[in-house]
Amino acid sequence: MNKTATWVILAIVLLIGGMWVVRQANTGATDSTLSELSSPVSESDHKRGDGDIALVEYSDFQCPACSAYYPLIKKIEEDFKGELFVVYRHFPLSQHQNAIPSALASEASGLQGKFFEMHDMLFDNQVEWSESTAPKEIFKKYAENLGLDVQKFEADMELPELQDKISADFQSGIKSNVNATPTFFLNGKKIQNPRSYEELKGLIEAIINESGS
Repeated sequence: MNKTATWVILAIVLLIGGMWVVRQANTGATDSTLSELSSPVSESDHKRGDGDIALVEYSDFQCPACSAYYPLIKKIEEDFKGELFVVYRHFPLSQHQNAIPSALASEASGLQGKFFEMHDMLFDNQVEWSESTAPKEIFKKYAENLGLDVQKFEADMELPELQDKISADFQSGIKSNVNATPTFFLNGKKIQNPRSYEELKGLIEAIINESGS
């Protein structure tokens, strides 16, 4: 079974399993009646990649559906290198006990220049830490594996400004009518969650073709 098929099956299972989604995904097409991004991409955002097309994701590291989309987004990044960049914004859900601690771990790593390295490690190992009663001990291990100053990492996780950053991301999501994770905005327009890699690829290619015409 190829990776795309695996992702589709996993996503369907997660949605049927009762993930917190108060809207239904119909197609991957953009819809002018959907929300626009309330807060434009800025220097305070965590950004990976280069290009003129922006894919902004509101996400929760403990959310299984976000984990299911993670390999799809990484493949999109690779296949549209130089044309697209991705932005990660926090939208921790209250029912996930380790959503905020994991968000703090990513932000603390970001202070040492390794936000996306921790981002990837958290999604790659979600099963290990998501239900842990001592997630910070696991995150310390990840920080060590990434070559971070672990003592600084631990101290930085307690910084009020990191909590403020997470809260600001969340509030910007609320203003943009985000009501589920993950939620994606492509060049500032909210899109329905794509049901496949090909669906998201088609949306991006349409933007590229339009800009070139």
